[in-house]
Amino acid sequence: MKKNYLIFSALIATCILFSGCKKKHDTTPAPIPCTTLVSQEDIVVTGGSFPGTSKNVYKYNANKKLVKIEYTYSPGTTYGSFDTIIYNGSNQITNVKSYNVGNPTPTYTSIYYSTGSRIDSVNQVGNNGSPYNSTTIFTYTLGLPSAQSVRYDVGASNGGPQNISSIVFTNGNVTSANLGVSFGGAATITNETTAPNPYLGLNNKVDILLMFDANNATSVYSNAAPGSPLFTKAYTYLNGKVNTITDNDGNGGTRVNTITYTCL
Repeated sequence: MKKNYLIFSALIATCILFSGCKKKHDTTPAPIPCTTLVSQEDIVVTGGSFPGTSKNVYKYNANKKLVKIEYTYSPGTTYGSFDTIIYNGSNQITNVKSYNVGNPTPTYTSIYYSTGSRIDSVNQVGNNGSPYNSTTIFTYTLGLPSAQSVRYDVGASNGGPQNISSIVFTNGNVTSANLGVSFGGAATITNETTAPNPYLGLNNKVDILLMFDANNATSVYSNAAPGSPLFTKAYTYLNGKVNTITDNDGNGGTRVNTITYTCL
């Protein structure tokens, strides 16, 4: 009987030992998921006035915030210009400054004014062929921009729509807006929802579609002229992310942007 009791005790001790080991193994912390972010753009332009290749390298800080973009243009092998992105103590973007390597004076500066995490306005000072000083102001409805207005204190626009009203979001993407008389008034924006917008949350460019769209805009056209879109973009996808973006470079060429990602 005593022998049986000793065997039984030994079995209990063994079970306790292995249970303890299993419990210790189960409490091992799970790996922290990483955040997928754009790390590089390789751009090829064919045709038009300025064919060639370029490369943009994106760099992030320990808080996974974009802090620098380095721009390399062919035939160069090292970057010749760069942007720095600055944040406050709440990790909210406050400044974007563009420099040419070797020149301490910025060629372009954007100052962001925010309420909490919401960007209210951006003051931009630079040169787009002539000096300019403009302020872009966003109006919000239910947490999303419903209008954009641009005031020029110096210079004037040489680009696309500036004052945009009646912005409507559907499932996280802009689907309609009024672009003003100069751009055909009421417009429709089409989107592909295959993958997330790779630039969402970076906010280094003042562009409603890049700053706020959950996915990727494929075209913008005036409702009065649906056959003549203001812009079109075509996407390819890889592993659930945007792989390439093809569009017009604005100078008669076809631009293909191939995106590489990093996981931080």
